[in-house]
Amino acid sequence: MLLNLIEEYLGTKKLKLNVETSKVIIFKKRKEHEEGSYQFHFNNQEVKVSTIIKYVGFTTLDNGSLKGNVNVMLLKSHGLQFLAIP
Repeated sequence: MLLNLIEEYLGTKKLKLNVETSKVIIFKKRKEHEEGSYQFHFNNQEVKVSTIIKYVGFTTLDNGSLKGNVNVMLLKSHGLQFLAIP
């Protein structure tokens, strides 16, 4: 499994993964699995499965939707427009 390869790689480079802040996202077209039906482990610790991930200001949903990002960008741009109007 991919997590095993990551664990092996990090071990050879003497790096550590913070499992408490790490998340796994499963991309799907629709609700194909029930909550808690998948479990991922790294160094015998469970990695949380999430339906949404935010990274460097970018939001990704498990269905691949970017609507959250578009809404945030629209709100920010509208705010800037109002600030620019004298």
